[in-house]
Formats: sequence, structure tokens, C-alpha cells
Amino acid sequence: MKNNRLLISLLTTFALLILCFPYLAKASNPTTQQAMIIYRNSVGEKQVLTAAKHVEQNYHHLQTIAGTFNKADIRRLKKSSSIVKVETIKKDTHLFSMPEKKQGSEIPSALNWNMSLIHASNAWTNGLSGKSVKVALIDTGVTSKVNWPNVYRYSFVQDVRSTLIDESSPYDNDGHGTFIAGILLGNARNNLLGVAPDMSLYSLKVFKPDGAPIQAILKALDWSIAHKIDIVNLSLGMKMDDAILRNAIAKTSKAGIILVAAAGNDGNGENVEYPARYSQVIAVSSIDKQSRISSFSNTGTQIEFAAPGNSVYSTDLQGNRRLGSGTSFATPHVTGFLALLKQQYPRATSSQLRKALRDYTIDLGVKGKDPLYGYGLIDFSHPLPNDVQDIQISNITSSSAVAVIKATKSLNSQSGNYRIYLNGSYVKTINTDRYKFTNLKKKTTYKVEIKTRGKDGRLSPGVEKTFRTQS
Repeated sequence: MKNNRLLISLLTTFALLILCFPYLAKASNPTTQQAMIIYRNSVGEKQVLTAAKHVEQNYHHLQTIAGTFNKADIRRLKKSSSIVKVETIKKDTHLFSMPEKKQGSEIPSALNWNMSLIHASNAWTNGLSGKSVKVALIDTGVTSKVNWPNVYRYSFVQDVRSTLIDESSPYDNDGHGTFIAGILLGNARNNLLGVAPDMSLYSLKVFKPDGAPIQAILKALDWSIAHKIDIVNLSLGMKMDDAILRNAIAKTSKAGIILVAAAGNDGNGENVEYPARYSQVIAVSSIDKQSRISSFSNTGTQIEFAAPGNSVYSTDLQGNRRLGSGTSFATPHVTGFLALLKQQYPRATSSQLRKALRDYTIDLGVKGKDPLYGYGLIDFSHPLPNDVQDIQISNITSSSAVAVIKATKSLNSQSGNYRIYLNGSYVKTINTDRYKFTNLKKKTTYKVEIKTRGKDGRLSPGVEKTFRTQS
């Protein structure tokens, strides 16, 4: 991969990362300027489209437009209450990169040790494989040399005429995306196991030889929203916050998509990179086979979960087995795990699944959430409890209401009882299918949440229902 002040770290020993040119070339006309503009509403969108001399891209789901504008119009748009942000593109715009992990540090270890560490086989034996879950891999593409019938390839980059390869092809020319796909799906040809082999994997190529321009990433996120993707894997990062990317991440999260990203590979004590650093994104650190933090892994309060990323086996461009290290490769373990949870709990929201994942971890390091391991190592040691299917609220008065629980297999061998919450506060644990709330305030809206509690203490994501008391 070429260097152009922008360098992506891709591991096979490729530790990830993203280079963002924020935004294309300089305008040749001194009275015009290229810009990316976030609009607040339809009024703002119309203002931008009307002012634009040329529209390069309208990222409709992200409420962002890229184009060329008269400088006077840019000044007017900045003053509009219907415009959130205007970012003009200058010749010396900040470039973002994440240093690559040093070569030659992979230490051969047992095949599939990473799958054993997270006890993925317990999910498979309980019928969970990620089936019907839609995952987007925003990366370098996926090779055609492996028979993965559940991979769907798209490219959001243009061909670079100065090279001999066709960068616009949806296939992988680097190996980074293919390596991640191997962790997610496995590769029977080389006896490699994948976390969620039956997921529908949408490979969204965003990398050119000199890096991933932010336009391509925005297109991939916009596409993910439009196509109702469940989970997005972002094994990439950059050092600085960027308003355009921040907005795109927020919009994608608001659309109900779970975002999982690599923490970075600068070393312990170094800040978590963006987009993993954003609150809407699950930040993943890397551990080795002894469940120790990898020396190359970035750390910080934003770390949410830890996963194997030190000397793991996966697939190269030719479909062969090879070793790689980096938070890039820890990330898909969490993405795959979430796909298993999504299959088990298809009605759960992204926020519910994110919370539920905390219940399927082994605490590492100091007790509780910490800057190295977050909530801990993702772990499938025990079967998941069956979730509540629905809640019906009846007999509503000014001071009471009755919640009736519906479950496919009520209190079966995997489940112990139900935990009741009202407006986010724990109320009681019961072992019957109904509960009466009393001492309620009249003409008040309440939110009921009921979760199934397994015999091992783990909780399902739960189901929520709101009701309003009478006057």
C-alpha cells in the first residue's frame, strides 16, 4: 500500500487503521471552495443544494453534503440556524493515521485458541451461528479466493489510474479485510473457525492504495443505514476528532446500528483512536492467549470489551492460513459475538444488546470496568437465557397496573426467573408470569422492562413497554 502522508496500518502483522484525507482536492477557482456541510433539517438541505455550484455527494442518511460553493455562500451558510457544521477543505488539511505494529512479533500458537478463549463453541452447540444477522465490514474488501457464499461485496472507491490494479474492484488487494472476514466466518479449507460463520457479511471497500478517504467511509455508513445493517465492524482509526465523522457515527448509531471499532495500536497508555473513542461506538482492546493486555493495544476509559488480537490465525489473500496481531483483529471477535446475541434476541435493540454483552464477559484486571479490558473478555461459557417475548399491561388505574409476561419457554431449564424494572430502577425478581405495580402516580407515563434471569445469574436483553396511569 502506498504512502501519501496518509498511512493505513494493516496487519498480518497489520494493525489497523484509517487514514482520512478529509475531503478531496482544492478548487482551482479562487472564488469557490470545496466543503462538506452537515444540515439540520430539510430547510438546511435545500439551502445547501441551492447554494452548491457542484454537488459531489449527498449522504442523505447522514444529513451531509459534499460539494463546491462560492465563498460568499459558505459564509452565509455558516450563519444559518438550519446548518450544523461547515467544513471547508484546505490544501493542508490535517491528515490522520495510526502507526503500524512492528513486524515479526507474531508468536505461533495453537490453532483456534482465540475461539476456545471466548468459548464460542458453546454458542454453536446451542444453535447460534449468526444466521440472518447483517454485518458490514468497512475495510479493504474481501478476497475471491475463499468460498464464502454469504459474503456480499461492494466498493466505494474509485480506480487509481497510476497503478496496475483496479482499486474500484470490490475485491481485496491488501489482505486486511480478508483477515477480518476469516475471524468472523472461519475457513474450512484451513481448519479455521469463525465466531459467527452463518452471518450475512457485507464487505464495503473504502481503502485505496494511499488510504481511506472520509468520503468513502461516509458512503459506507450511509449505505449501511439504507440497507438496515445490524452491526458495523470498523477495524480502523484516526488520531483526531472530526466533526463530519462524528456526525456520521452519531447518525448511524441513531439508526439502530451497533458500531464496533478497534482501539488502536500505539501501545498501552496511548489514547483510544477515533471512531472507537466516540460514545456511540464499542471500543475493543487486544489481549493475548493468557488474557493479558497486548503491549501494542491502546487503552483508556473508552475501552468497553477485550478480545483476542495477539498472534491469531486467519486467512490471507490466497485463502491460506497466516498469523496476525492488532486491535483490528480483536474487533471482529466482539462483532461476531454480537451477531450471535442478535440471532438469539432478534427483537432486542442495539442498546439492549450492548448492555447485554456486559453480562457475557469475564472480568479481567482490576474489579469492574477498567481502562485496559473494559468490562472484560467476551465469553460464551454458559447458554443464554430465553428472553421475554412480550409484555402486556392491563388493569391500569390511577395508581396501579398489571404486567403480564409472555415467553416462548417460560422459566425453562435455562431460565430461573424474571427481573422487573420500572423507569430504569430494579423493582423485584419473580417466578410467575404477572406482576402488579402499586403506589403509582396518576396521569404519569411509566416504562416497564422485564428481563429473564438465567440460573447462572446472566440476564437476557429484556423487553420494554410503556403505559400511562389514569387520572
